[in-house]
Amino acid sequence: MKKLKNIGNLFGLAVMLVFAANSVWAQGGSGRITPTTRGTTKTTTKTTTKKPVVKKPTVTSTTTTRRTTTRKPVGTAKTYDYYFNQGLTALDDGDYQKAVTNFTAAIRLNARAADAYYNRGLAYLNLEDYEGAIADYTKSIQYKPGADAYNNRGLAYEYNGNYQLAANDYRTALRIQPGYELAQNNLDRVESEYALNGGGSGAGDINSNNTSNNNSTDADYYGELGDDFYDKNDFDNALLNYNKAIQLNPRDARVYVRRGFIYHYTGEVTKAYEDYETAIRLNPALNKEDYIKCMNFDSGSDDPTPGIRACTSTINEFPSFGLAYYKRGAIYYNSENYTSALQDFNKSISIRSNFINSYVYRGLIYSNTDRDNLAITEYTKAIQLFGENNPNAYLPYNARGISYETLGNLKQAANDYRKAYQLNPNYTKSKENYDRVIQKQKGNY
Repeated sequence: MKKLKNIGNLFGLAVMLVFAANSVWAQGGSGRITPTTRGTTKTTTKTTTKKPVVKKPTVTSTTTTRRTTTRKPVGTAKTYDYYFNQGLTALDDGDYQKAVTNFTAAIRLNARAADAYYNRGLAYLNLEDYEGAIADYTKSIQYKPGADAYNNRGLAYEYNGNYQLAANDYRTALRIQPGYELAQNNLDRVESEYALNGGGSGAGDINSNNTSNNNSTDADYYGELGDDFYDKNDFDNALLNYNKAIQLNPRDARVYVRRGFIYHYTGEVTKAYEDYETAIRLNPALNKEDYIKCMNFDSGSDDPTPGIRACTSTINEFPSFGLAYYKRGAIYYNSENYTSALQDFNKSISIRSNFINSYVYRGLIYSNTDRDNLAITEYTKAIQLFGENNPNAYLPYNARGISYETLGNLKQAANDYRKAYQLNPNYTKSKENYDRVIQKQKGNY
């Protein structure tokens, strides 16, 4: 069977890393940033005396918003809706561990399901796993911001001993839903018991661009917390703290760079480049740093030498920086140096095992070197990491369809092309591929 050759351009939207710096509008600090540790010029830290954690009350509707109540119609197959409904039933029965198990199964099938994260967060809250609850409410807020999720995350922060973040979330809930009694009661309680500033009116603006000394000090504090989590590969909590640091001081280039790294690792490439661009606008000196040159190099450039040089220099200085191996691998791939590219993608995955785009690129290499069975394994792993119903998974579905078609498995190829088109109807290539395979099955191609 003739090998399909159009796969090399398949991932242009997601993984061909093209970036152009725009004009500078502000000058930030000149401190050097490293990919793995906090900036060397950050010397101001916030010292706090940790208050004793309050007695943890039973999580009831008097303090938190109850679960989402809408059940999904289901058939006999164990779909997302099936596991979601099972999770709701377990919540109602007070079997919180079972609820976690079912919502986790639902999330595996739809990694962007805000309601599943929300309700699993409520189960974690009842299990006194406050860090788990915070992470889940943060995900829920990311996909569907709402007063209920902010209120419940505030309670998780409060029980975990972080009273200022709790108060901030209660205030945000009140801004979204003025007069929200649960959030107001929670805010009044936390401000009264821990003598926090801000009052109980819900009018405080945590998104203010005020860069007073107090805000800058607090921003440094949250930035350093983010660094600690980043260095532990706990990206959810790192992202949470970087977001808070940026809210308090939106002109600190260092934090944007590190947040961009997280977005890059987790496959949100567009957000990553937006953060790099913002950082460079704030501090143009970053353009001289090899790791920035590496991150922003156009992998499809006619002359790969500058990119390879910048990434190699970054790797020599920061040998555990997986993104540098990934970017150098992408440059090698576009130069058709598949042996070196594969070595770099292997290394990036050994550093961070759930590096989605590295699996995609390994699949592309195997496809282009007539090892489609191996390619299918890589694309399947990428789909699992995205979540089977994640809209971003349309690309590996389409790529896997090409490998199945090349191997003559037209039925599975058709299934993958159809799924890719369902996830992203704007990606017409998958529809064209599906129509072609259907014609092959009918013997008309």
